Amino acid sequence: SKVVEDETDGKKKKLETSVTGTYTIDEEINVALVFNKEMKATNLKVKLNNGKEVELSKETDNVHGNGEHYFPGVYTVVGAKDDFANNLEIEEVIAGTVKDLLNNELTFEDLNKILKESNFENMDTFQEIKIDCTAPKITEISTEKPDGWYTVGEVIMINVTFDEPVECPEGVPQLNLSLDEGKTAIASYVSGSGTAEWIFDYTVAAGQNTGDSSEDTGFLKAASISGKITDLAGVS
Repeated sequence: SKVVEDETDGKKKKLETSVTGTYTIDEEINVALVFNKEMKATNLKVKLNNGKEVELSKETDNVHGNGEHYFPGVYTVVGAKDDFANNLEIEEVIAGTVKDLLNNELTFEDLNKILKESNFENMDTFQEIKIDCTAPKITEISTEKPDGWYTVGEVIMINVTFDEPVECPEGVPQLNLSLDEGKTAIASYVSGSGTAEWIFDYTVAAGQNTGDSSEDTGFLKAASISGKITDLAGVS
């Protein structure tokens, strides 16, 4: 979180959010407007910099141990339309009123002036929160081996490229291959977890044919990857 002081009235306001990290579908992100003394709010709503709106609580008993008074809200990530690669922040206050106990009101201009100054001056202390709901995709499967026929014992290294860094949090992944007449084979995982470039190796075994070499028919094909593959945010 971060603090900035409004020079016009001495009030301090802090943006308070969930911990640093990447959030995905159905996860909740906490946001809040925080003041250094007790305030009153009615129908308070803010807009985040990904365009989503969050209603904030109007309760008056939300007080930190140090006397700060805050109005919290919860933003629940819904789906891919919520994806946001930049740091999530409160962009502006768009509805409601905020007053102190003497009934002095902070206008939208006051509140948004503080927000703008806070975002500009304290980016290095703001929690880094991003949203990712889009599952990773394979963009390319390739090998450096030239076209041709391979026989028992020969090794074919296979490169699998994803559109973002991925990992396999459970077990060891395998690349399933399609051969001739419905037969299958397995390429073993070599390296790449945590990156977008994975490597598998396939050693040709007896009986693993892809066609008739005399007729130049049949090709080795990648069918699927066994194991749960997720991006670094856990989306699969």
